[in-house]
Amino acid sequence: RDKDAFSDPKLLLLNLGIETDFNPKVFVDTSRNLWVINKKKIFFHDFRKKKTDVFQLKTTLEGELSIADSGEFLYAIRYDSGLCFKVNKKSGVVTFIELPDYIKQNAFGALNIIFTDSNKGLWICSDKSEQVFYKKNAAEPWKKFELSSELKTQANHITSIIENQPGQIWIGTDHKGLFIYDKGKD
Repeated sequence: RDKDAFSDPKLLLLNLGIETDFNPKVFVDTSRNLWVINKKKIFFHDFRKKKTDVFQLKTTLEGELSIADSGEFLYAIRYDSGLCFKVNKKSGVVTFIELPDYIKQNAFGALNIIFTDSNKGLWICSDKSEQVFYKKNAAEPWKKFELSSELKTQANHITSIIENQPGQIWIGTDHKGLFIYDKGKD
């Protein structure tokens, strides 16, 4: 409807108290709250409370982000860098996350993907490799999984990661198909 400013998304965001820069990342979390991440600020709008909070970043974010939601935290990783952080949804505290060396060393030009599972475990992978990194919680070290297959290809890139109802992690690739990891057996 025109009166709701849906014909102009930037105006809609401004009406909610959210500043937008050239290319903000917009995300709706599992509680249907709105998150907008700009270069130096994170905006959180709670539609039920009709309230917008603003969290300052200590670093500038440029480029595209992959975002995941664990319920308690919102996670983000820059596609082409080793920059990863989480935002506590209640306090707004932003904490940077140390990434596995492989992700940091091979980040240039990579599409890094972040995912949280139903147990709040954190998964990170890159479209540059067949490696998946996982940690059950912040205190544990990263575990590395190599996707292996009998198929021989010159390249295989991870394109997606998702969890099904029984808790299996499905990892999609562009040349070797689908890999399924049963985290219940770990």
